[in-house]
Amino acid sequence: MMIVPINREAHRDMPQETAALSARASLRAQLLQHRQGLTQSEHAQRNAQMVAELLEWLRQNLPADACIALYHAFKGEPDLSALADAWRAQGGSVLLPIVREKHAPLVFAFASDTDALVEGAYGILEPRCAPSDWVCAPKSIHAMLMPCVGFTSEGYRLGYGGGYYDRTLADWQAQGWALPTLIGVAHHEGRVAFKPAEHDVAMDLICVV
Repeated sequence: MMIVPINREAHRDMPQETAALSARASLRAQLLQHRQGLTQSEHAQRNAQMVAELLEWLRQNLPADACIALYHAFKGEPDLSALADAWRAQGGSVLLPIVREKHAPLVFAFASDTDALVEGAYGILEPRCAPSDWVCAPKSIHAMLMPCVGFTSEGYRLGYGGGYYDRTLADWQAQGWALPTLIGVAHHEGRVAFKPAEHDVAMDLICVV
């Protein structure tokens, strides 16, 4: 199921439904616990549905040879490796994020297959490459898919709390660069309410299963 964010004009100071929903740390812990409690079969079924939904949308809205930024699944996130394979097979290219240092924006690098990945920060697999291969600007990226621990009906994303995607988007905007299409990827149980921070950027759409 594809969710297009609604109520994009919602004021940042509007009251939230409950005090508990405004506490991001508490929300994050609850959502992660639930997500990691899904069975292997449930994950497999959801991953297949997610890949099918996203592939259909991307093929309808992007050139076949477009460059998309994905992520390597971690801690029960929807696994989009089959999407990466299908996108490369049709002539497109795939980037994965790299954490170069703490409190810095992400950089990206092309990923040809899983054999070219190495363990990076936080145990997440990243492309094996030299700094000269880093992609630091979004001008060649048509769409960026970001994992969400949670999300709001206005399209705001709740991540792990490290702020890497937030810093990356803020840096791109500060440079005056146009952002790619931002697509949140989440489990449907992650739909919650919280007050977005001043630096938060709403996703253009969110794909959930």
